[in-house]
Amino acid sequence: MKDSPHSAKNELLLEMDEIRSDLNTLVQDLRNGTPTCYMVSGYRGSGKSSFIGLIETELSKELSIEGETDAAATQSKDRSEIVFVHTNFSRYEKKTFLLRRLIRGLYLKVHNLKSFEKIKEEHKENKDSFVKLIETLYEKTFFETTQIFSKSFKNKRITVANIDWKLLLQALVPGIFLLLFFLNLKFKFITPWRLTDGTVLIASVFGTILGILKIRRKIFNEMRKTEDFKRVSLYDDEISDYHFKNILIQMKSHYQVVFVLDEMDKVDDDADLESLLKEMKPYLVSGVASFVVVAGQNLYYKYYLSTEIDDAVLSSIFSRFIHIPLLTPESFRKLFQKIAMVPKEVSPAERELVNLYVSYLIVKSKRIPRQFIGLVRQNLEWADNESFVNFKGEKEYFETYDKVLQIIEKIEENHISNYPFDQALKDYFTMHLFLTYSKMERLGKDFTEDSLINLSNE
Repeated sequence: MKDSPHSAKNELLLEMDEIRSDLNTLVQDLRNGTPTCYMVSGYRGSGKSSFIGLIETELSKELSIEGETDAAATQSKDRSEIVFVHTNFSRYEKKTFLLRRLIRGLYLKVHNLKSFEKIKEEHKENKDSFVKLIETLYEKTFFETTQIFSKSFKNKRITVANIDWKLLLQALVPGIFLLLFFLNLKFKFITPWRLTDGTVLIASVFGTILGILKIRRKIFNEMRKTEDFKRVSLYDDEISDYHFKNILIQMKSHYQVVFVLDEMDKVDDDADLESLLKEMKPYLVSGVASFVVVAGQNLYYKYYLSTEIDDAVLSSIFSRFIHIPLLTPESFRKLFQKIAMVPKEVSPAERELVNLYVSYLIVKSKRIPRQFIGLVRQNLEWADNESFVNFKGEKEYFETYDKVLQIIEKIEENHISNYPFDQALKDYFTMHLFLTYSKMERLGKDFTEDSLINLSNE
């Protein structure tokens, strides 16, 4: 017996035939349609979270079937992977915290996916890929980080000329002597003995110079140009909002992101709820991802009434509305057969008592599945590690609830179902039939019409 929502590891006991059509439609919308915003409403405990879980399961089955054949597998490669990101919004928060929740939820959902690891490896050199961006943005939701980009441009030109006079003279003197010798052979302008003496004299002079000459001259010319550039990253709501939308745009080629904004029915204050929706509207209608807002009846009532209000926020946000109805008594009887093993050898009278007990559970739970299972848990007893429910001797007590249930069903059939209302409004009237009986039960035999009205106004 499980009263937690449906998931891949927790199969739902409820058949929920009442929502099968809406479920199939939403599955096709998410798979083949363009990103938009949906609202799923219903009473608390009616199965809204299980409805979302069923959608995820149906889409997973569809992908598994597509991969069974080569042709289908080739076709499925062209389809991006659908990723459900569950985020709870049980109280009003400013835009800063809303954005942090969305960023964290998205990163925590995708960073362990095999496909994400593959994309990360393919784009490891690309600093502008959504993989790098989402990791950086995720880190910024926890820490005050700063990135400093520094660039330096340097141009340097150096010209160096070295003159070693000693080496220069050593190279020139032999050449000069050789030139004088050949010129003298031709023109005879110096007698041999004078040439010899002059040569010796010149060699002595240059030898002395070479011995003492230590002159070294260096010509150095340098031109240097330096430019430094530094850029420090900033982080605020506007910047993070820009990066977040940019990430979603880049991810569209790989993933279809569906944000499930759950627990919004826990925001009881109307002003806070309206402020929350106003803060979130830019994301809900952005078209870069699908959003499923899971809310209670109160948000639906506001949505219904907003159609008569000029330029109302609610009427312009949601493109499709889905209501999770109260389960029928027949669905509850099927549910009880799944969670309880009624012995085959029971007598007709005992089987009738079981049916009366189920009628009691239906009335007390007001046709809310979670409350129904909770009531069964309250009546459990244990023996030899096995649980059972013992309700012998309470037939008359259960018969009263069975009669009440029959009366409510007749009112539904003859009156409520005939009105052209949305199912959500029909459930509203049905719920108030159960609430009215609960008030009558509290007052006992002395209740009057006025006393019921007074209780309603308290």
